Formats: sequence, C-alpha cells, structure tokens
Amino acid sequence: MDERTRTTDEPTAPGLRRTIPTAPIVKSEPRRGKLVVGLIVLIGLAAGGYWVYRSQYATQPANTAQPQRTAPQGAPQSVGAATVGQGDIRVIVNALGTVTPLATVTVQTQINGQFLEVGFTEGQMVKKGDFLAQIDPRPYQLLQAQYEGQLAHDQGVLAQSQIDLARYQKLAEQNSIARQQYEDQVYIVQQNQGTVKLDQAQIDQQKLNVIYCRIVSPVTGRIGLRLVDPGNYI
Repeated sequence: MDERTRTTDEPTAPGLRRTIPTAPIVKSEPRRGKLVVGLIVLIGLAAGGYWVYRSQYATQPANTAQPQRTAPQGAPQSVGAATVGQGDIRVIVNALGTVTPLATVTVQTQINGQFLEVGFTEGQMVKKGDFLAQIDPRPYQLLQAQYEGQLAHDQGVLAQSQIDLARYQKLAEQNSIARQQYEDQVYIVQQNQGTVKLDQAQIDQQKLNVIYCRIVSPVTGRIGLRLVDPGNYI
C-alpha cells in the first residue's frame, strides 16, 4: 500500500504549504478468487463423472461393454413348392425325463429250462418275431423222441386190432364166433385209436415246447431291462 500526498492552495500560515494525505490505493489480485472457484468446480465435475462411470459401467462384464454387431443379412432365399402329404415327422428329443409307453409287454418263459443265450441289448428296437433269448431245448426234444416211439408201438397195436376186427366180422357173419367176442374187438380197436391220438398229442406238445425254447418278440417296440442272465435256470 502506497501513501500519496497532494498539495493544496488553501491559505495557511506564511511560508507553509499544507500537505493533505489521500486515501490509500489497494492493488487487486489478478482474478485469483475466480480461478480458485473454477478449479473447485472442475474437481467436483470430474469426481461426479468418475462416480457415474463406476456405478454404471465398471460393474458390467467386459464383453457386454462392447456394442453388439449385427450380422449382415444374407441374400434372399428361393422358395419352392411341394405336394402336401401325410407322414411321420422324425423329431428326436434328447433330454432327461420319464417316458410312458403306449403299451407294455412283460416277456416271460412258458416253460422251464436253462437260459443259454441272449439275443438283444437293453434299449434296442426290435420287430415282432425277432429273436430274444434261447432256453435249452434238449430235454423236450428227448421227450418228443420218446413219445414218437410210443406212437409207433401203439400204431402197430391198432393195426393188429383192426385186422382182428375184420376177421371177427367175417366169422360173426357166418355165426362162427360169439357175437360178444366180435363186439369186444370193436371196442378194442376204438381204445387203440384213442391211444394213438394221445401219443400224437404228446408229440405235438413237445414240439410246441421246443418252439417255446426260442423266445421271440411278441410286439414291435424298444427292449427294456433284462432281468435274467445266461446260465440261470428259469
């Protein structure tokens, strides 16, 4: 601060000039206050922008921050015409879950025997009549041979009784034998015929058992779980 003086022409004592001090002159700072205020505002704006960036963008994954680019559309495809028809749509769903079949068949053996061979795998698609398993057929084949021998014997007995009946019939017409003896021979022939039919039925039964030894699929479908292993007696 500089103190300056000024002179005046007002009358004073002789030989004296009165000096009157003037008000002090203060030099102003070169807008220092405005610069400080501006700097504070800039710092506040920078801090606010950084906080907004952290709250909105910093927590997002790096791949989402990049703008997604849309694939360019290809050339238009040609559309053709086809004849409408009926048919199956091959739709295969590979997923976990429970599938309820329309029909379920439990395959069981109709005869007893040793389980020899398995002709399928679990989950396999089979058609009606496809081979599934094999049971030992030898015991039933032996019984079939035994009944065939019995049939041959009984057929011989029947033939002999039929010859005797023809002979007794001629003698009965000539009244050479008793009528009762002829009638008894008629019944003997009928009994032998019944025995032959029984033997034939037993042979047919063993043939059917041999067929049962070969287990086939009763329907077309998918095989489920196998509950018995080869070597077991079922």
